[in-house]
Amino acid sequence: EYLGIFNACGGAGKGMRFFNTGTIDMNGTNSYGIYVSSVVRGRPFIELTTPININGIGNTGLILSQEFDLSPSTIKLNIGGTSLATDAVGIYSNYNKGGNNNLGSWLSGSYMELNNYNLKITNSTNSILTYMNKGNLQFNSGSPVTINGTNNKGFVTTDTAKLRLNNDITAIGDHNLGLYADATSEIEYTGTISMDGYKSHGIGINSSGSKLNNYLNGIVSITVQGDESVAIYNKGTTNLLNGGTFTSTGNKGGIIYNAGGTTNLTGTNTYEVGANGVGFFVTGGKLT
Repeated sequence: EYLGIFNACGGAGKGMRFFNTGTIDMNGTNSYGIYVSSVVRGRPFIELTTPININGIGNTGLILSQEFDLSPSTIKLNIGGTSLATDAVGIYSNYNKGGNNNLGSWLSGSYMELNNYNLKITNSTNSILTYMNKGNLQFNSGSPVTINGTNNKGFVTTDTAKLRLNNDITAIGDHNLGLYADATSEIEYTGTISMDGYKSHGIGINSSGSKLNNYLNGIVSITVQGDESVAIYNKGTTNLLNGGTFTSTGNKGGIIYNAGGTTNLTGTNTYEVGANGVGFFVTGGKLT
């Protein structure tokens, strides 16, 4: 089931507008909130003054199957906003870069930009705020991202997706993860990540082809407070070159787990590790 489908073929400066000022609760199973289809033309506009509450099982708030100028839109999504959510996704991106020939000057650069957004997980398990299979998304500075529940992820990139994020992430609960990159995807990040829960990790770069870099020459700082939690797990390439503070205060935690990747940390850095912890654990690859 779909709440709304963008299938608009507008001319120059035109396109479908979707407004919500009331309450939308998604319940049930395997439903979708807003679907931006691959035939969208013109300049669609999404205005979610109040958030879509994504509850139930396997529901998705916003699907992007076409690139367009997202910068004027307001996106507010709350996973588990009014009742428990399981296996939910806030934003799912699966569009082919360069697939819309009618963008003109509306899309500056190679990223779809979000300026006005509020993304949170309030009560959920096994959910993802933003899952990017393909496409390039840029989240400019906005309301801090919050996660509450277990086994959730903030932002996930895979395949050829590219993510730019300038914001803080705070998570409470066990087995949560702030940022995750796989396959040949790339993440550029600036901000502070705070994780509080057992085996809850800050950033995971999970394949030899995935990358993590600073965004806007900013600083990355990560605090993990739960037992057996790691600030950064790296199998790919991690370049954080502008300094930061990296803290793991739980029992048997760690700062960097370099599992065959290349990790470069430069600038002025501060490290703190708790009882029975390991600051830098290298099973292969290179750490500098």
